[in-house]
Amino acid sequence: MILMGGIGVTAGSHRLWTHKAYKAKWQLRIILVVLYASAGMNDIFEWVRDHRVHHKYTDTDADPHNSNRGFFFSHVGWLMMKKHPDVIRKGRLVDMSDILADPIAAFSVKYFLILKVIFAFLLPAMLPVYGWNETWYRAFVSQIILRYVLLLNFIWCVNSVAHIWGSRPYDAHINPRENQWVNFIAAGEGSHNYHHTFPWAYKTSELYNSTTTDFINFFAKIGWAYDLKEPSRELVKIVLMKKVVALGIAAMIGVTAGTHRLWAHRSYKAKWPMRLILMIFQTIAFQDSIYQWARDHRVHHKFTDTDADPYNVRRGFFFSHIGWLLIRKHPDVVIKGATIDCNDLMQDPLVVFQKKWYGYLMPLCAFIIPTLVPWWAWNESLWYSWHLAICRYCININSTWSVNSVAHIWGMKPYDKSASSTENIGVTLLTCGEGWHNYHHAFPWDYKTAELGNYKFNLAKTFIDFFAYIGLAYDLKTVSDDMVKKRVLRCDEPTDNPTITSDKRLRYFVFITYGLGGVGTTAGPHRLWTHQAYKAKWQLRVILGVLYASAGMNNIYEWVRDHRVHHKYTDTDADPHNSNRGFFFSHVGWLMVKKNPDVIRRGRQVDMSDVLADPVVAFNIKYFPILKFMFAFLLPVMLPVYAWNETWYRAFVSQDIIRYVILLNAIWSVNSAAHIWGSKPYDTHINPTENRWVNFFTGGEGLHNYHHVFPWDYKAAELYGSPTTAFINFFAKIGWAYDLKEPSKELVKTIMRKRGDGSHSLWEAVPYPAISKIE
Repeated sequence: MILMGGIGVTAGSHRLWTHKAYKAKWQLRIILVVLYASAGMNDIFEWVRDHRVHHKYTDTDADPHNSNRGFFFSHVGWLMMKKHPDVIRKGRLVDMSDILADPIAAFSVKYFLILKVIFAFLLPAMLPVYGWNETWYRAFVSQIILRYVLLLNFIWCVNSVAHIWGSRPYDAHINPRENQWVNFIAAGEGSHNYHHTFPWAYKTSELYNSTTTDFINFFAKIGWAYDLKEPSRELVKIVLMKKVVALGIAAMIGVTAGTHRLWAHRSYKAKWPMRLILMIFQTIAFQDSIYQWARDHRVHHKFTDTDADPYNVRRGFFFSHIGWLLIRKHPDVVIKGATIDCNDLMQDPLVVFQKKWYGYLMPLCAFIIPTLVPWWAWNESLWYSWHLAICRYCININSTWSVNSVAHIWGMKPYDKSASSTENIGVTLLTCGEGWHNYHHAFPWDYKTAELGNYKFNLAKTFIDFFAYIGLAYDLKTVSDDMVKKRVLRCDEPTDNPTITSDKRLRYFVFITYGLGGVGTTAGPHRLWTHQAYKAKWQLRVILGVLYASAGMNNIYEWVRDHRVHHKYTDTDADPHNSNRGFFFSHVGWLMVKKNPDVIRRGRQVDMSDVLADPVVAFNIKYFPILKFMFAFLLPVMLPVYAWNETWYRAFVSQDIIRYVILLNAIWSVNSAAHIWGSKPYDTHINPTENRWVNFFTGGEGLHNYHHVFPWDYKAAELYGSPTTAFINFFAKIGWAYDLKEPSKELVKTIMRKRGDGSHSLWEAVPYPAISKIE
């Protein structure tokens, strides 16, 4: 009887009527109403309303069983006192029309008192008496008291225990936890951190089957339950992979902010709590003990690029990257290393402790704990956990080694032209701020290890500044602007090398021309001429024609024709960049081979009269080779040369090679990456996905699942602004853009709920009719 009542609550009022995690035919709904009535709780309407409010306002004053008010309140106290005014107010705003529209649920609500008496109290007591001559007293005590009390407390544990004790593998920012004891006694409701992250999943758990899930699966097999919702495995893996990334960042911070900036260069001081954190993080990184790392790094700075340098870059990329670890040290490294003063390191008890016990601490922190935690906390396989730990380690270690190799070979030298160290933004991204290496070798005591920007790609500086703010880091050493200027000028005067000002101008100019070419493509041929998502006056169309020419792609006619064919025949043989033929083909291969005959045939059938009727487009088509050469290649090179005396070579490389290649690949990634990797919150039946990286690099074109569902939306996205959208909005304000099209919120929500994969960031917590009005 406990199990039957529990399933009535978990499979009925919870997963079916509250979260709409699956659909049920009338036969199953009648069974669930009877089972739910046997649990002896509130009627379905009250239960569902309170639970929807609980999910919408979890652990706030509007939550009926707010766990922040303590165990007793969230367990049973909320039933023993008046509701908080916010609970009543928010409860009135919940749309319950779907419950009232269900005739079986409506019948249950109307006659619930009678149903409750019959199925929760009368029949459970009568059946033992008339079934096997049990005494009325024993039947009453076992069913009316013991069973009822146990069942209520098991269900209440989900509100209390599963919000206080347990792990949080899916979302560490919310109270709900994974609690296996609650999972056992509540028929599968204890995997609560998962459930609050993916409330529409009919299983309410990723890894465990439960009695309730088996119950639903059985009725799905006989056809009484259908449309069972669950998030894609990819979406769950994204949540878990975030933890691996966080561990990798922690390890990198341990090296950069710890062994490097604190212990090797003494560029700031730290109190013991911060040093302890950094010691743990550095141990996770597994890159020798703090003592060894700092000693070798001091030798590297004192004898850079000589035989005494442990990772002498003059011996080649491979040696400086990893080879120095595979062979015996050069005798000079050993001799010079013995002369380095490391007394300050031996006076730090945490460094001494780690040096002494490193052989035990390293495998524990770097591999054993990162492997066992996923296995223990959410039943991840040991095989998968182990390989994630190894993968994280390989990425971390190669990122650190790239400072010794890549950042000593490729990049600019604005501070010291005689040093091998360079400024390399790629290394900076991988190492949380260590790639500004020419500056670092010029000013090794600066705790920022960089001059430009506050926190530009420099997570280690952000970390140190945070601890300085709370008082655990102090005496932060840095370099005055005047000293940096003098060093730059001293580096620049004897040579033709550009100053840092020139470098900044060139970088900014690359970003500007990259952005203009991107906007010319996205706001012009794409949203305006292909999809006619808005209209534009001739002035704006001229601007877009020029900006598009600067992107250096095909003429507008060809681009629009191919894109219309792509949308009409997406991922078929008639699609010019069919992603079913693989990443390479959809990215660039389609430009390197003959078109499929279906592409040509379908392309001839596309109506292009509107494009040819536009005189701006007609002019662009007629003179496109001239316009392309002028705006994509000639002017971008000439402007830096004549504006601030940039060299022809640097202007050519930065504009005609770097900027052009990156822009082309960014645009192509919409056809490839955004058709292969990402989520599908609007339509799971098509290849296009939502890909934030593509969205970033293309000025707003990466939310591609939405775009293929609503191609006429001028924003090409529902939830995020983008530079292209901002560009169009600006010209709409001055009257040059008008008739901006976009679908209604109701239409988007309806399509998302019917066809999406459940990964929608706004409505994922409320996959049912939510708030009907806003106060």
